Amino acid sequence: MSEKGFARVRKVGLSLPGVTEQIQWVDHLLLKVGGKMFVVLSTTDASMPGSHVMSIKCSDDDFDRLTALPGMVPAPYLARAKWVAFESFDAIPFGELDGLVSRAYELVAAKLPAKVRQALGVAKASAPSAIEQSEDEVPSMMDLMREEGLAAKRASTADKAAQKKRPVAKKAAPKKAAPKKAAPKKAAPKKAAPKKAAPKKAAPKKAAPKKAAPKRAAPKKAAPKKR
Repeated sequence: MSEKGFARVRKVGLSLPGVTEQIQWVDHLLLKVGGKMFVVLSTTDASMPGSHVMSIKCSDDDFDRLTALPGMVPAPYLARAKWVAFESFDAIPFGELDGLVSRAYELVAAKLPAKVRQALGVAKASAPSAIEQSEDEVPSMMDLMREEGLAAKRASTADKAAQKKRPVAKKAAPKKAAPKKAAPKKAAPKKAAPKKAAPKKAAPKKAAPKKAAPKRAAPKKAAPKKR
């Protein structure tokens, strides 16, 4: 962390009317006006790749211009509200950095209710243009904490989805032999049951005509011989 850059941004921010500071998320110092943050400073070493020394609210024009420069990127979770994250305080000259802090303050203060501005001694600012983010679109601290949890969950889900998409050589499933259809059994021809011969009725026997017994000739008596 550049102590010089950190101290300069903090000094410029606290010099503005109604600004307070608060440690949030363990290692971040927030500069706020009316309870709304406009600068987030990292209190730890931001030399690691992907880390940021500061995030700041910007106008639409400044957001497009700054994110096109090296060392500045759309702030994680806050890009939709036009916040820019600095990888180093050396990304732009300190003079320009002072102006960005003042404009960030004005953008947030302009959206505060009139009574709040008056109580804080904040000068009446010009109304935000139609293309500016509405107050409801500026995330609160609780929103940011929820966003961090959701982002971690989305990253985990994306990793799992990527693993699932990796082509896995599928083993060809052994082809199951199609079950053979049993050939329809031919009905065995029915054997005609042998017809039982109807018992023949015996024809009534005709009584054979009785033959007349031959009459025996009566023995002829021998005629007495004449003497």
